[in-house]
Amino acid sequence: MKSQSIVLLAVISLITASHGEALGRPPMGKAPTNEELILRLRQIEKEKAEMKESRPLSTTVDPSVTHQPQDFISSSQIVCYNGALTFVPKLAVLQIPQNLGDRLKAQPGVRIQNWPEFYAANRSWINTVEVSKVQAMGREPLDKDTAVHISKCGKLVVATFHGNPISVNPVPAPKIPVTVSNSPTTQKP
Repeated sequence: MKSQSIVLLAVISLITASHGEALGRPPMGKAPTNEELILRLRQIEKEKAEMKESRPLSTTVDPSVTHQPQDFISSSQIVCYNGALTFVPKLAVLQIPQNLGDRLKAQPGVRIQNWPEFYAANRSWINTVEVSKVQAMGREPLDKDTAVHISKCGKLVVATFHGNPISVNPVPAPKIPVTVSNSPTTQKP
């Protein structure tokens, strides 16, 4: 009886071992110890730190990210006329004719409108200029025809992107290379 039990156990272990391999299960291994896990974690953290150090740091700083206003009002320009008021982003107004300067101040008793409603009611003195994303970011200037149109139209000009007002960062001035003269200088005794 005892020998039959041993044979039966051997057969069962062979069946389960071959069944596990047939299913593609990996053989059971030893569980890692706490010390092995801590060493592996330290190794991963060290690799992450090395990767961070090896990345080149960006030399350009996006001014729109570093100088974010803290609230909606301080990041907006008011445009107000005939009992209605709307908000557009700062730097979205590209031109303000002298005779329209008072329309950038809030008046008492006005109702607030969204941009499409306000613009539809005030197209006679507001002009929009559609700009691209790169122009809004200040990486590319407005084309010359658009700049001439803005200066000659005599209306308040608002920059838009897909029909909605957008800030237009100024294009940085091109860097002029500085030449150093190698001419000898004479010193007076």
